[in-house]
Amino acid sequence: MTVATVASRVRDRARTSPGAVAMREKRLGIWLQITWRDYAEHVELVAHGLAALGVETGDRVAIHSENRPEWLFCDLGAVAARAISVGIYPTNPAVEVRYLLADSGAKVLIAEDQEQVDKALAVKADLPHLAWIVYIEPRGVTAYDDPALLHWDDFLARGREHRAAEPGLVDALAGEVADTDPVTLVYTSGTTGPPKGAILTAANVNFAIGILADGGFYPAASPADLAVSYLPLAHVADRAGSEWMNAQCGVQIHFGEPGCELSQTLRDVQPSVLLGVPRVLEKLRATTEVRIASASRLKRASYRFWMGNAPPSAASWRPTAVRTRLGRGCATRSATRSCTARCAPAWGCGAAASPCREPRRSPPRCCSGSSGSASSCTRSTE
Repeated sequence: MTVATVASRVRDRARTSPGAVAMREKRLGIWLQITWRDYAEHVELVAHGLAALGVETGDRVAIHSENRPEWLFCDLGAVAARAISVGIYPTNPAVEVRYLLADSGAKVLIAEDQEQVDKALAVKADLPHLAWIVYIEPRGVTAYDDPALLHWDDFLARGREHRAAEPGLVDALAGEVADTDPVTLVYTSGTTGPPKGAILTAANVNFAIGILADGGFYPAASPADLAVSYLPLAHVADRAGSEWMNAQCGVQIHFGEPGCELSQTLRDVQPSVLLGVPRVLEKLRATTEVRIASASRLKRASYRFWMGNAPPSAASWRPTAVRTRLGRGCATRSATRSCTARCAPAWGCGAAASPCREPRRSPPRCCSGSSGSASSCTRSTE
């Protein structure tokens, strides 16, 4: 019996709903759509690209990047190649990057931009296992002269060439997956000592997906739901809430523009499902309270009306998935697992209807699903 993986789930959705939206990314103020066809195409090209670089079953592939579609492409591409992904926090300094790459024995590093490439090059001499550094953003890196460096577009080109030579490789590898196969290494924070890598197998991931999707944590999640990826993908929480639920239930994932405030992304997207932690919710509420204090009398009255059934303090929130239903104007009530009272997210007040739900501009530039131009939905330097 074939064991399902997150990568195989994405492949299946691409076959049944190729033109449906899998995720969106905001670039230069415009939300760009990525369909399931585009998603699966990228995952397959990354898998073949890794194979072209010499990655074999059980090899480790590190990802050092902010939240963006390429993070998911690389993570699932590693899974499709039966390699093991290793997430690195974007804020990790060079000394920690060296430790994580050495401890995991990573063979390939996917680095987002010049900042992350510089960290890797500074410690590369201490990493005999590290053979390749694939960089996504070329700005500032193209002048570097290091044989280990490879641009994202060239990496995908190698993937296309490898796929043409071995078209059945990914399907063959998918048929060999076992429950005990390690799929990712998630490192601890290291507050009490050196970070330790926790191995998650295919069975671990499938069990977690069952709990999230069928256990009631995300009530009745579906392709009609919208979610925002904002917690670090190097941590398992956002990977489960974004990547895994996206593949299992079809929840549309949104990546805000780099440097954009979370509150602005939430106003744009108006998510129907939100994985939240107290620190973030408290910050959002505190910001709202400060702004409401200086608002007009009418707006203060509207705020008090919509917050009438909310918990008396943000401290009553616990980590949970929040089911919200946001429409025009203020947010309506929403239910959570952490409190029996109905709660209206304060940041939704006064927000315009989501451009993701009702576009008010001409159709944005997006990945239309052309399998021949898989790199078209990635960022480019403009």
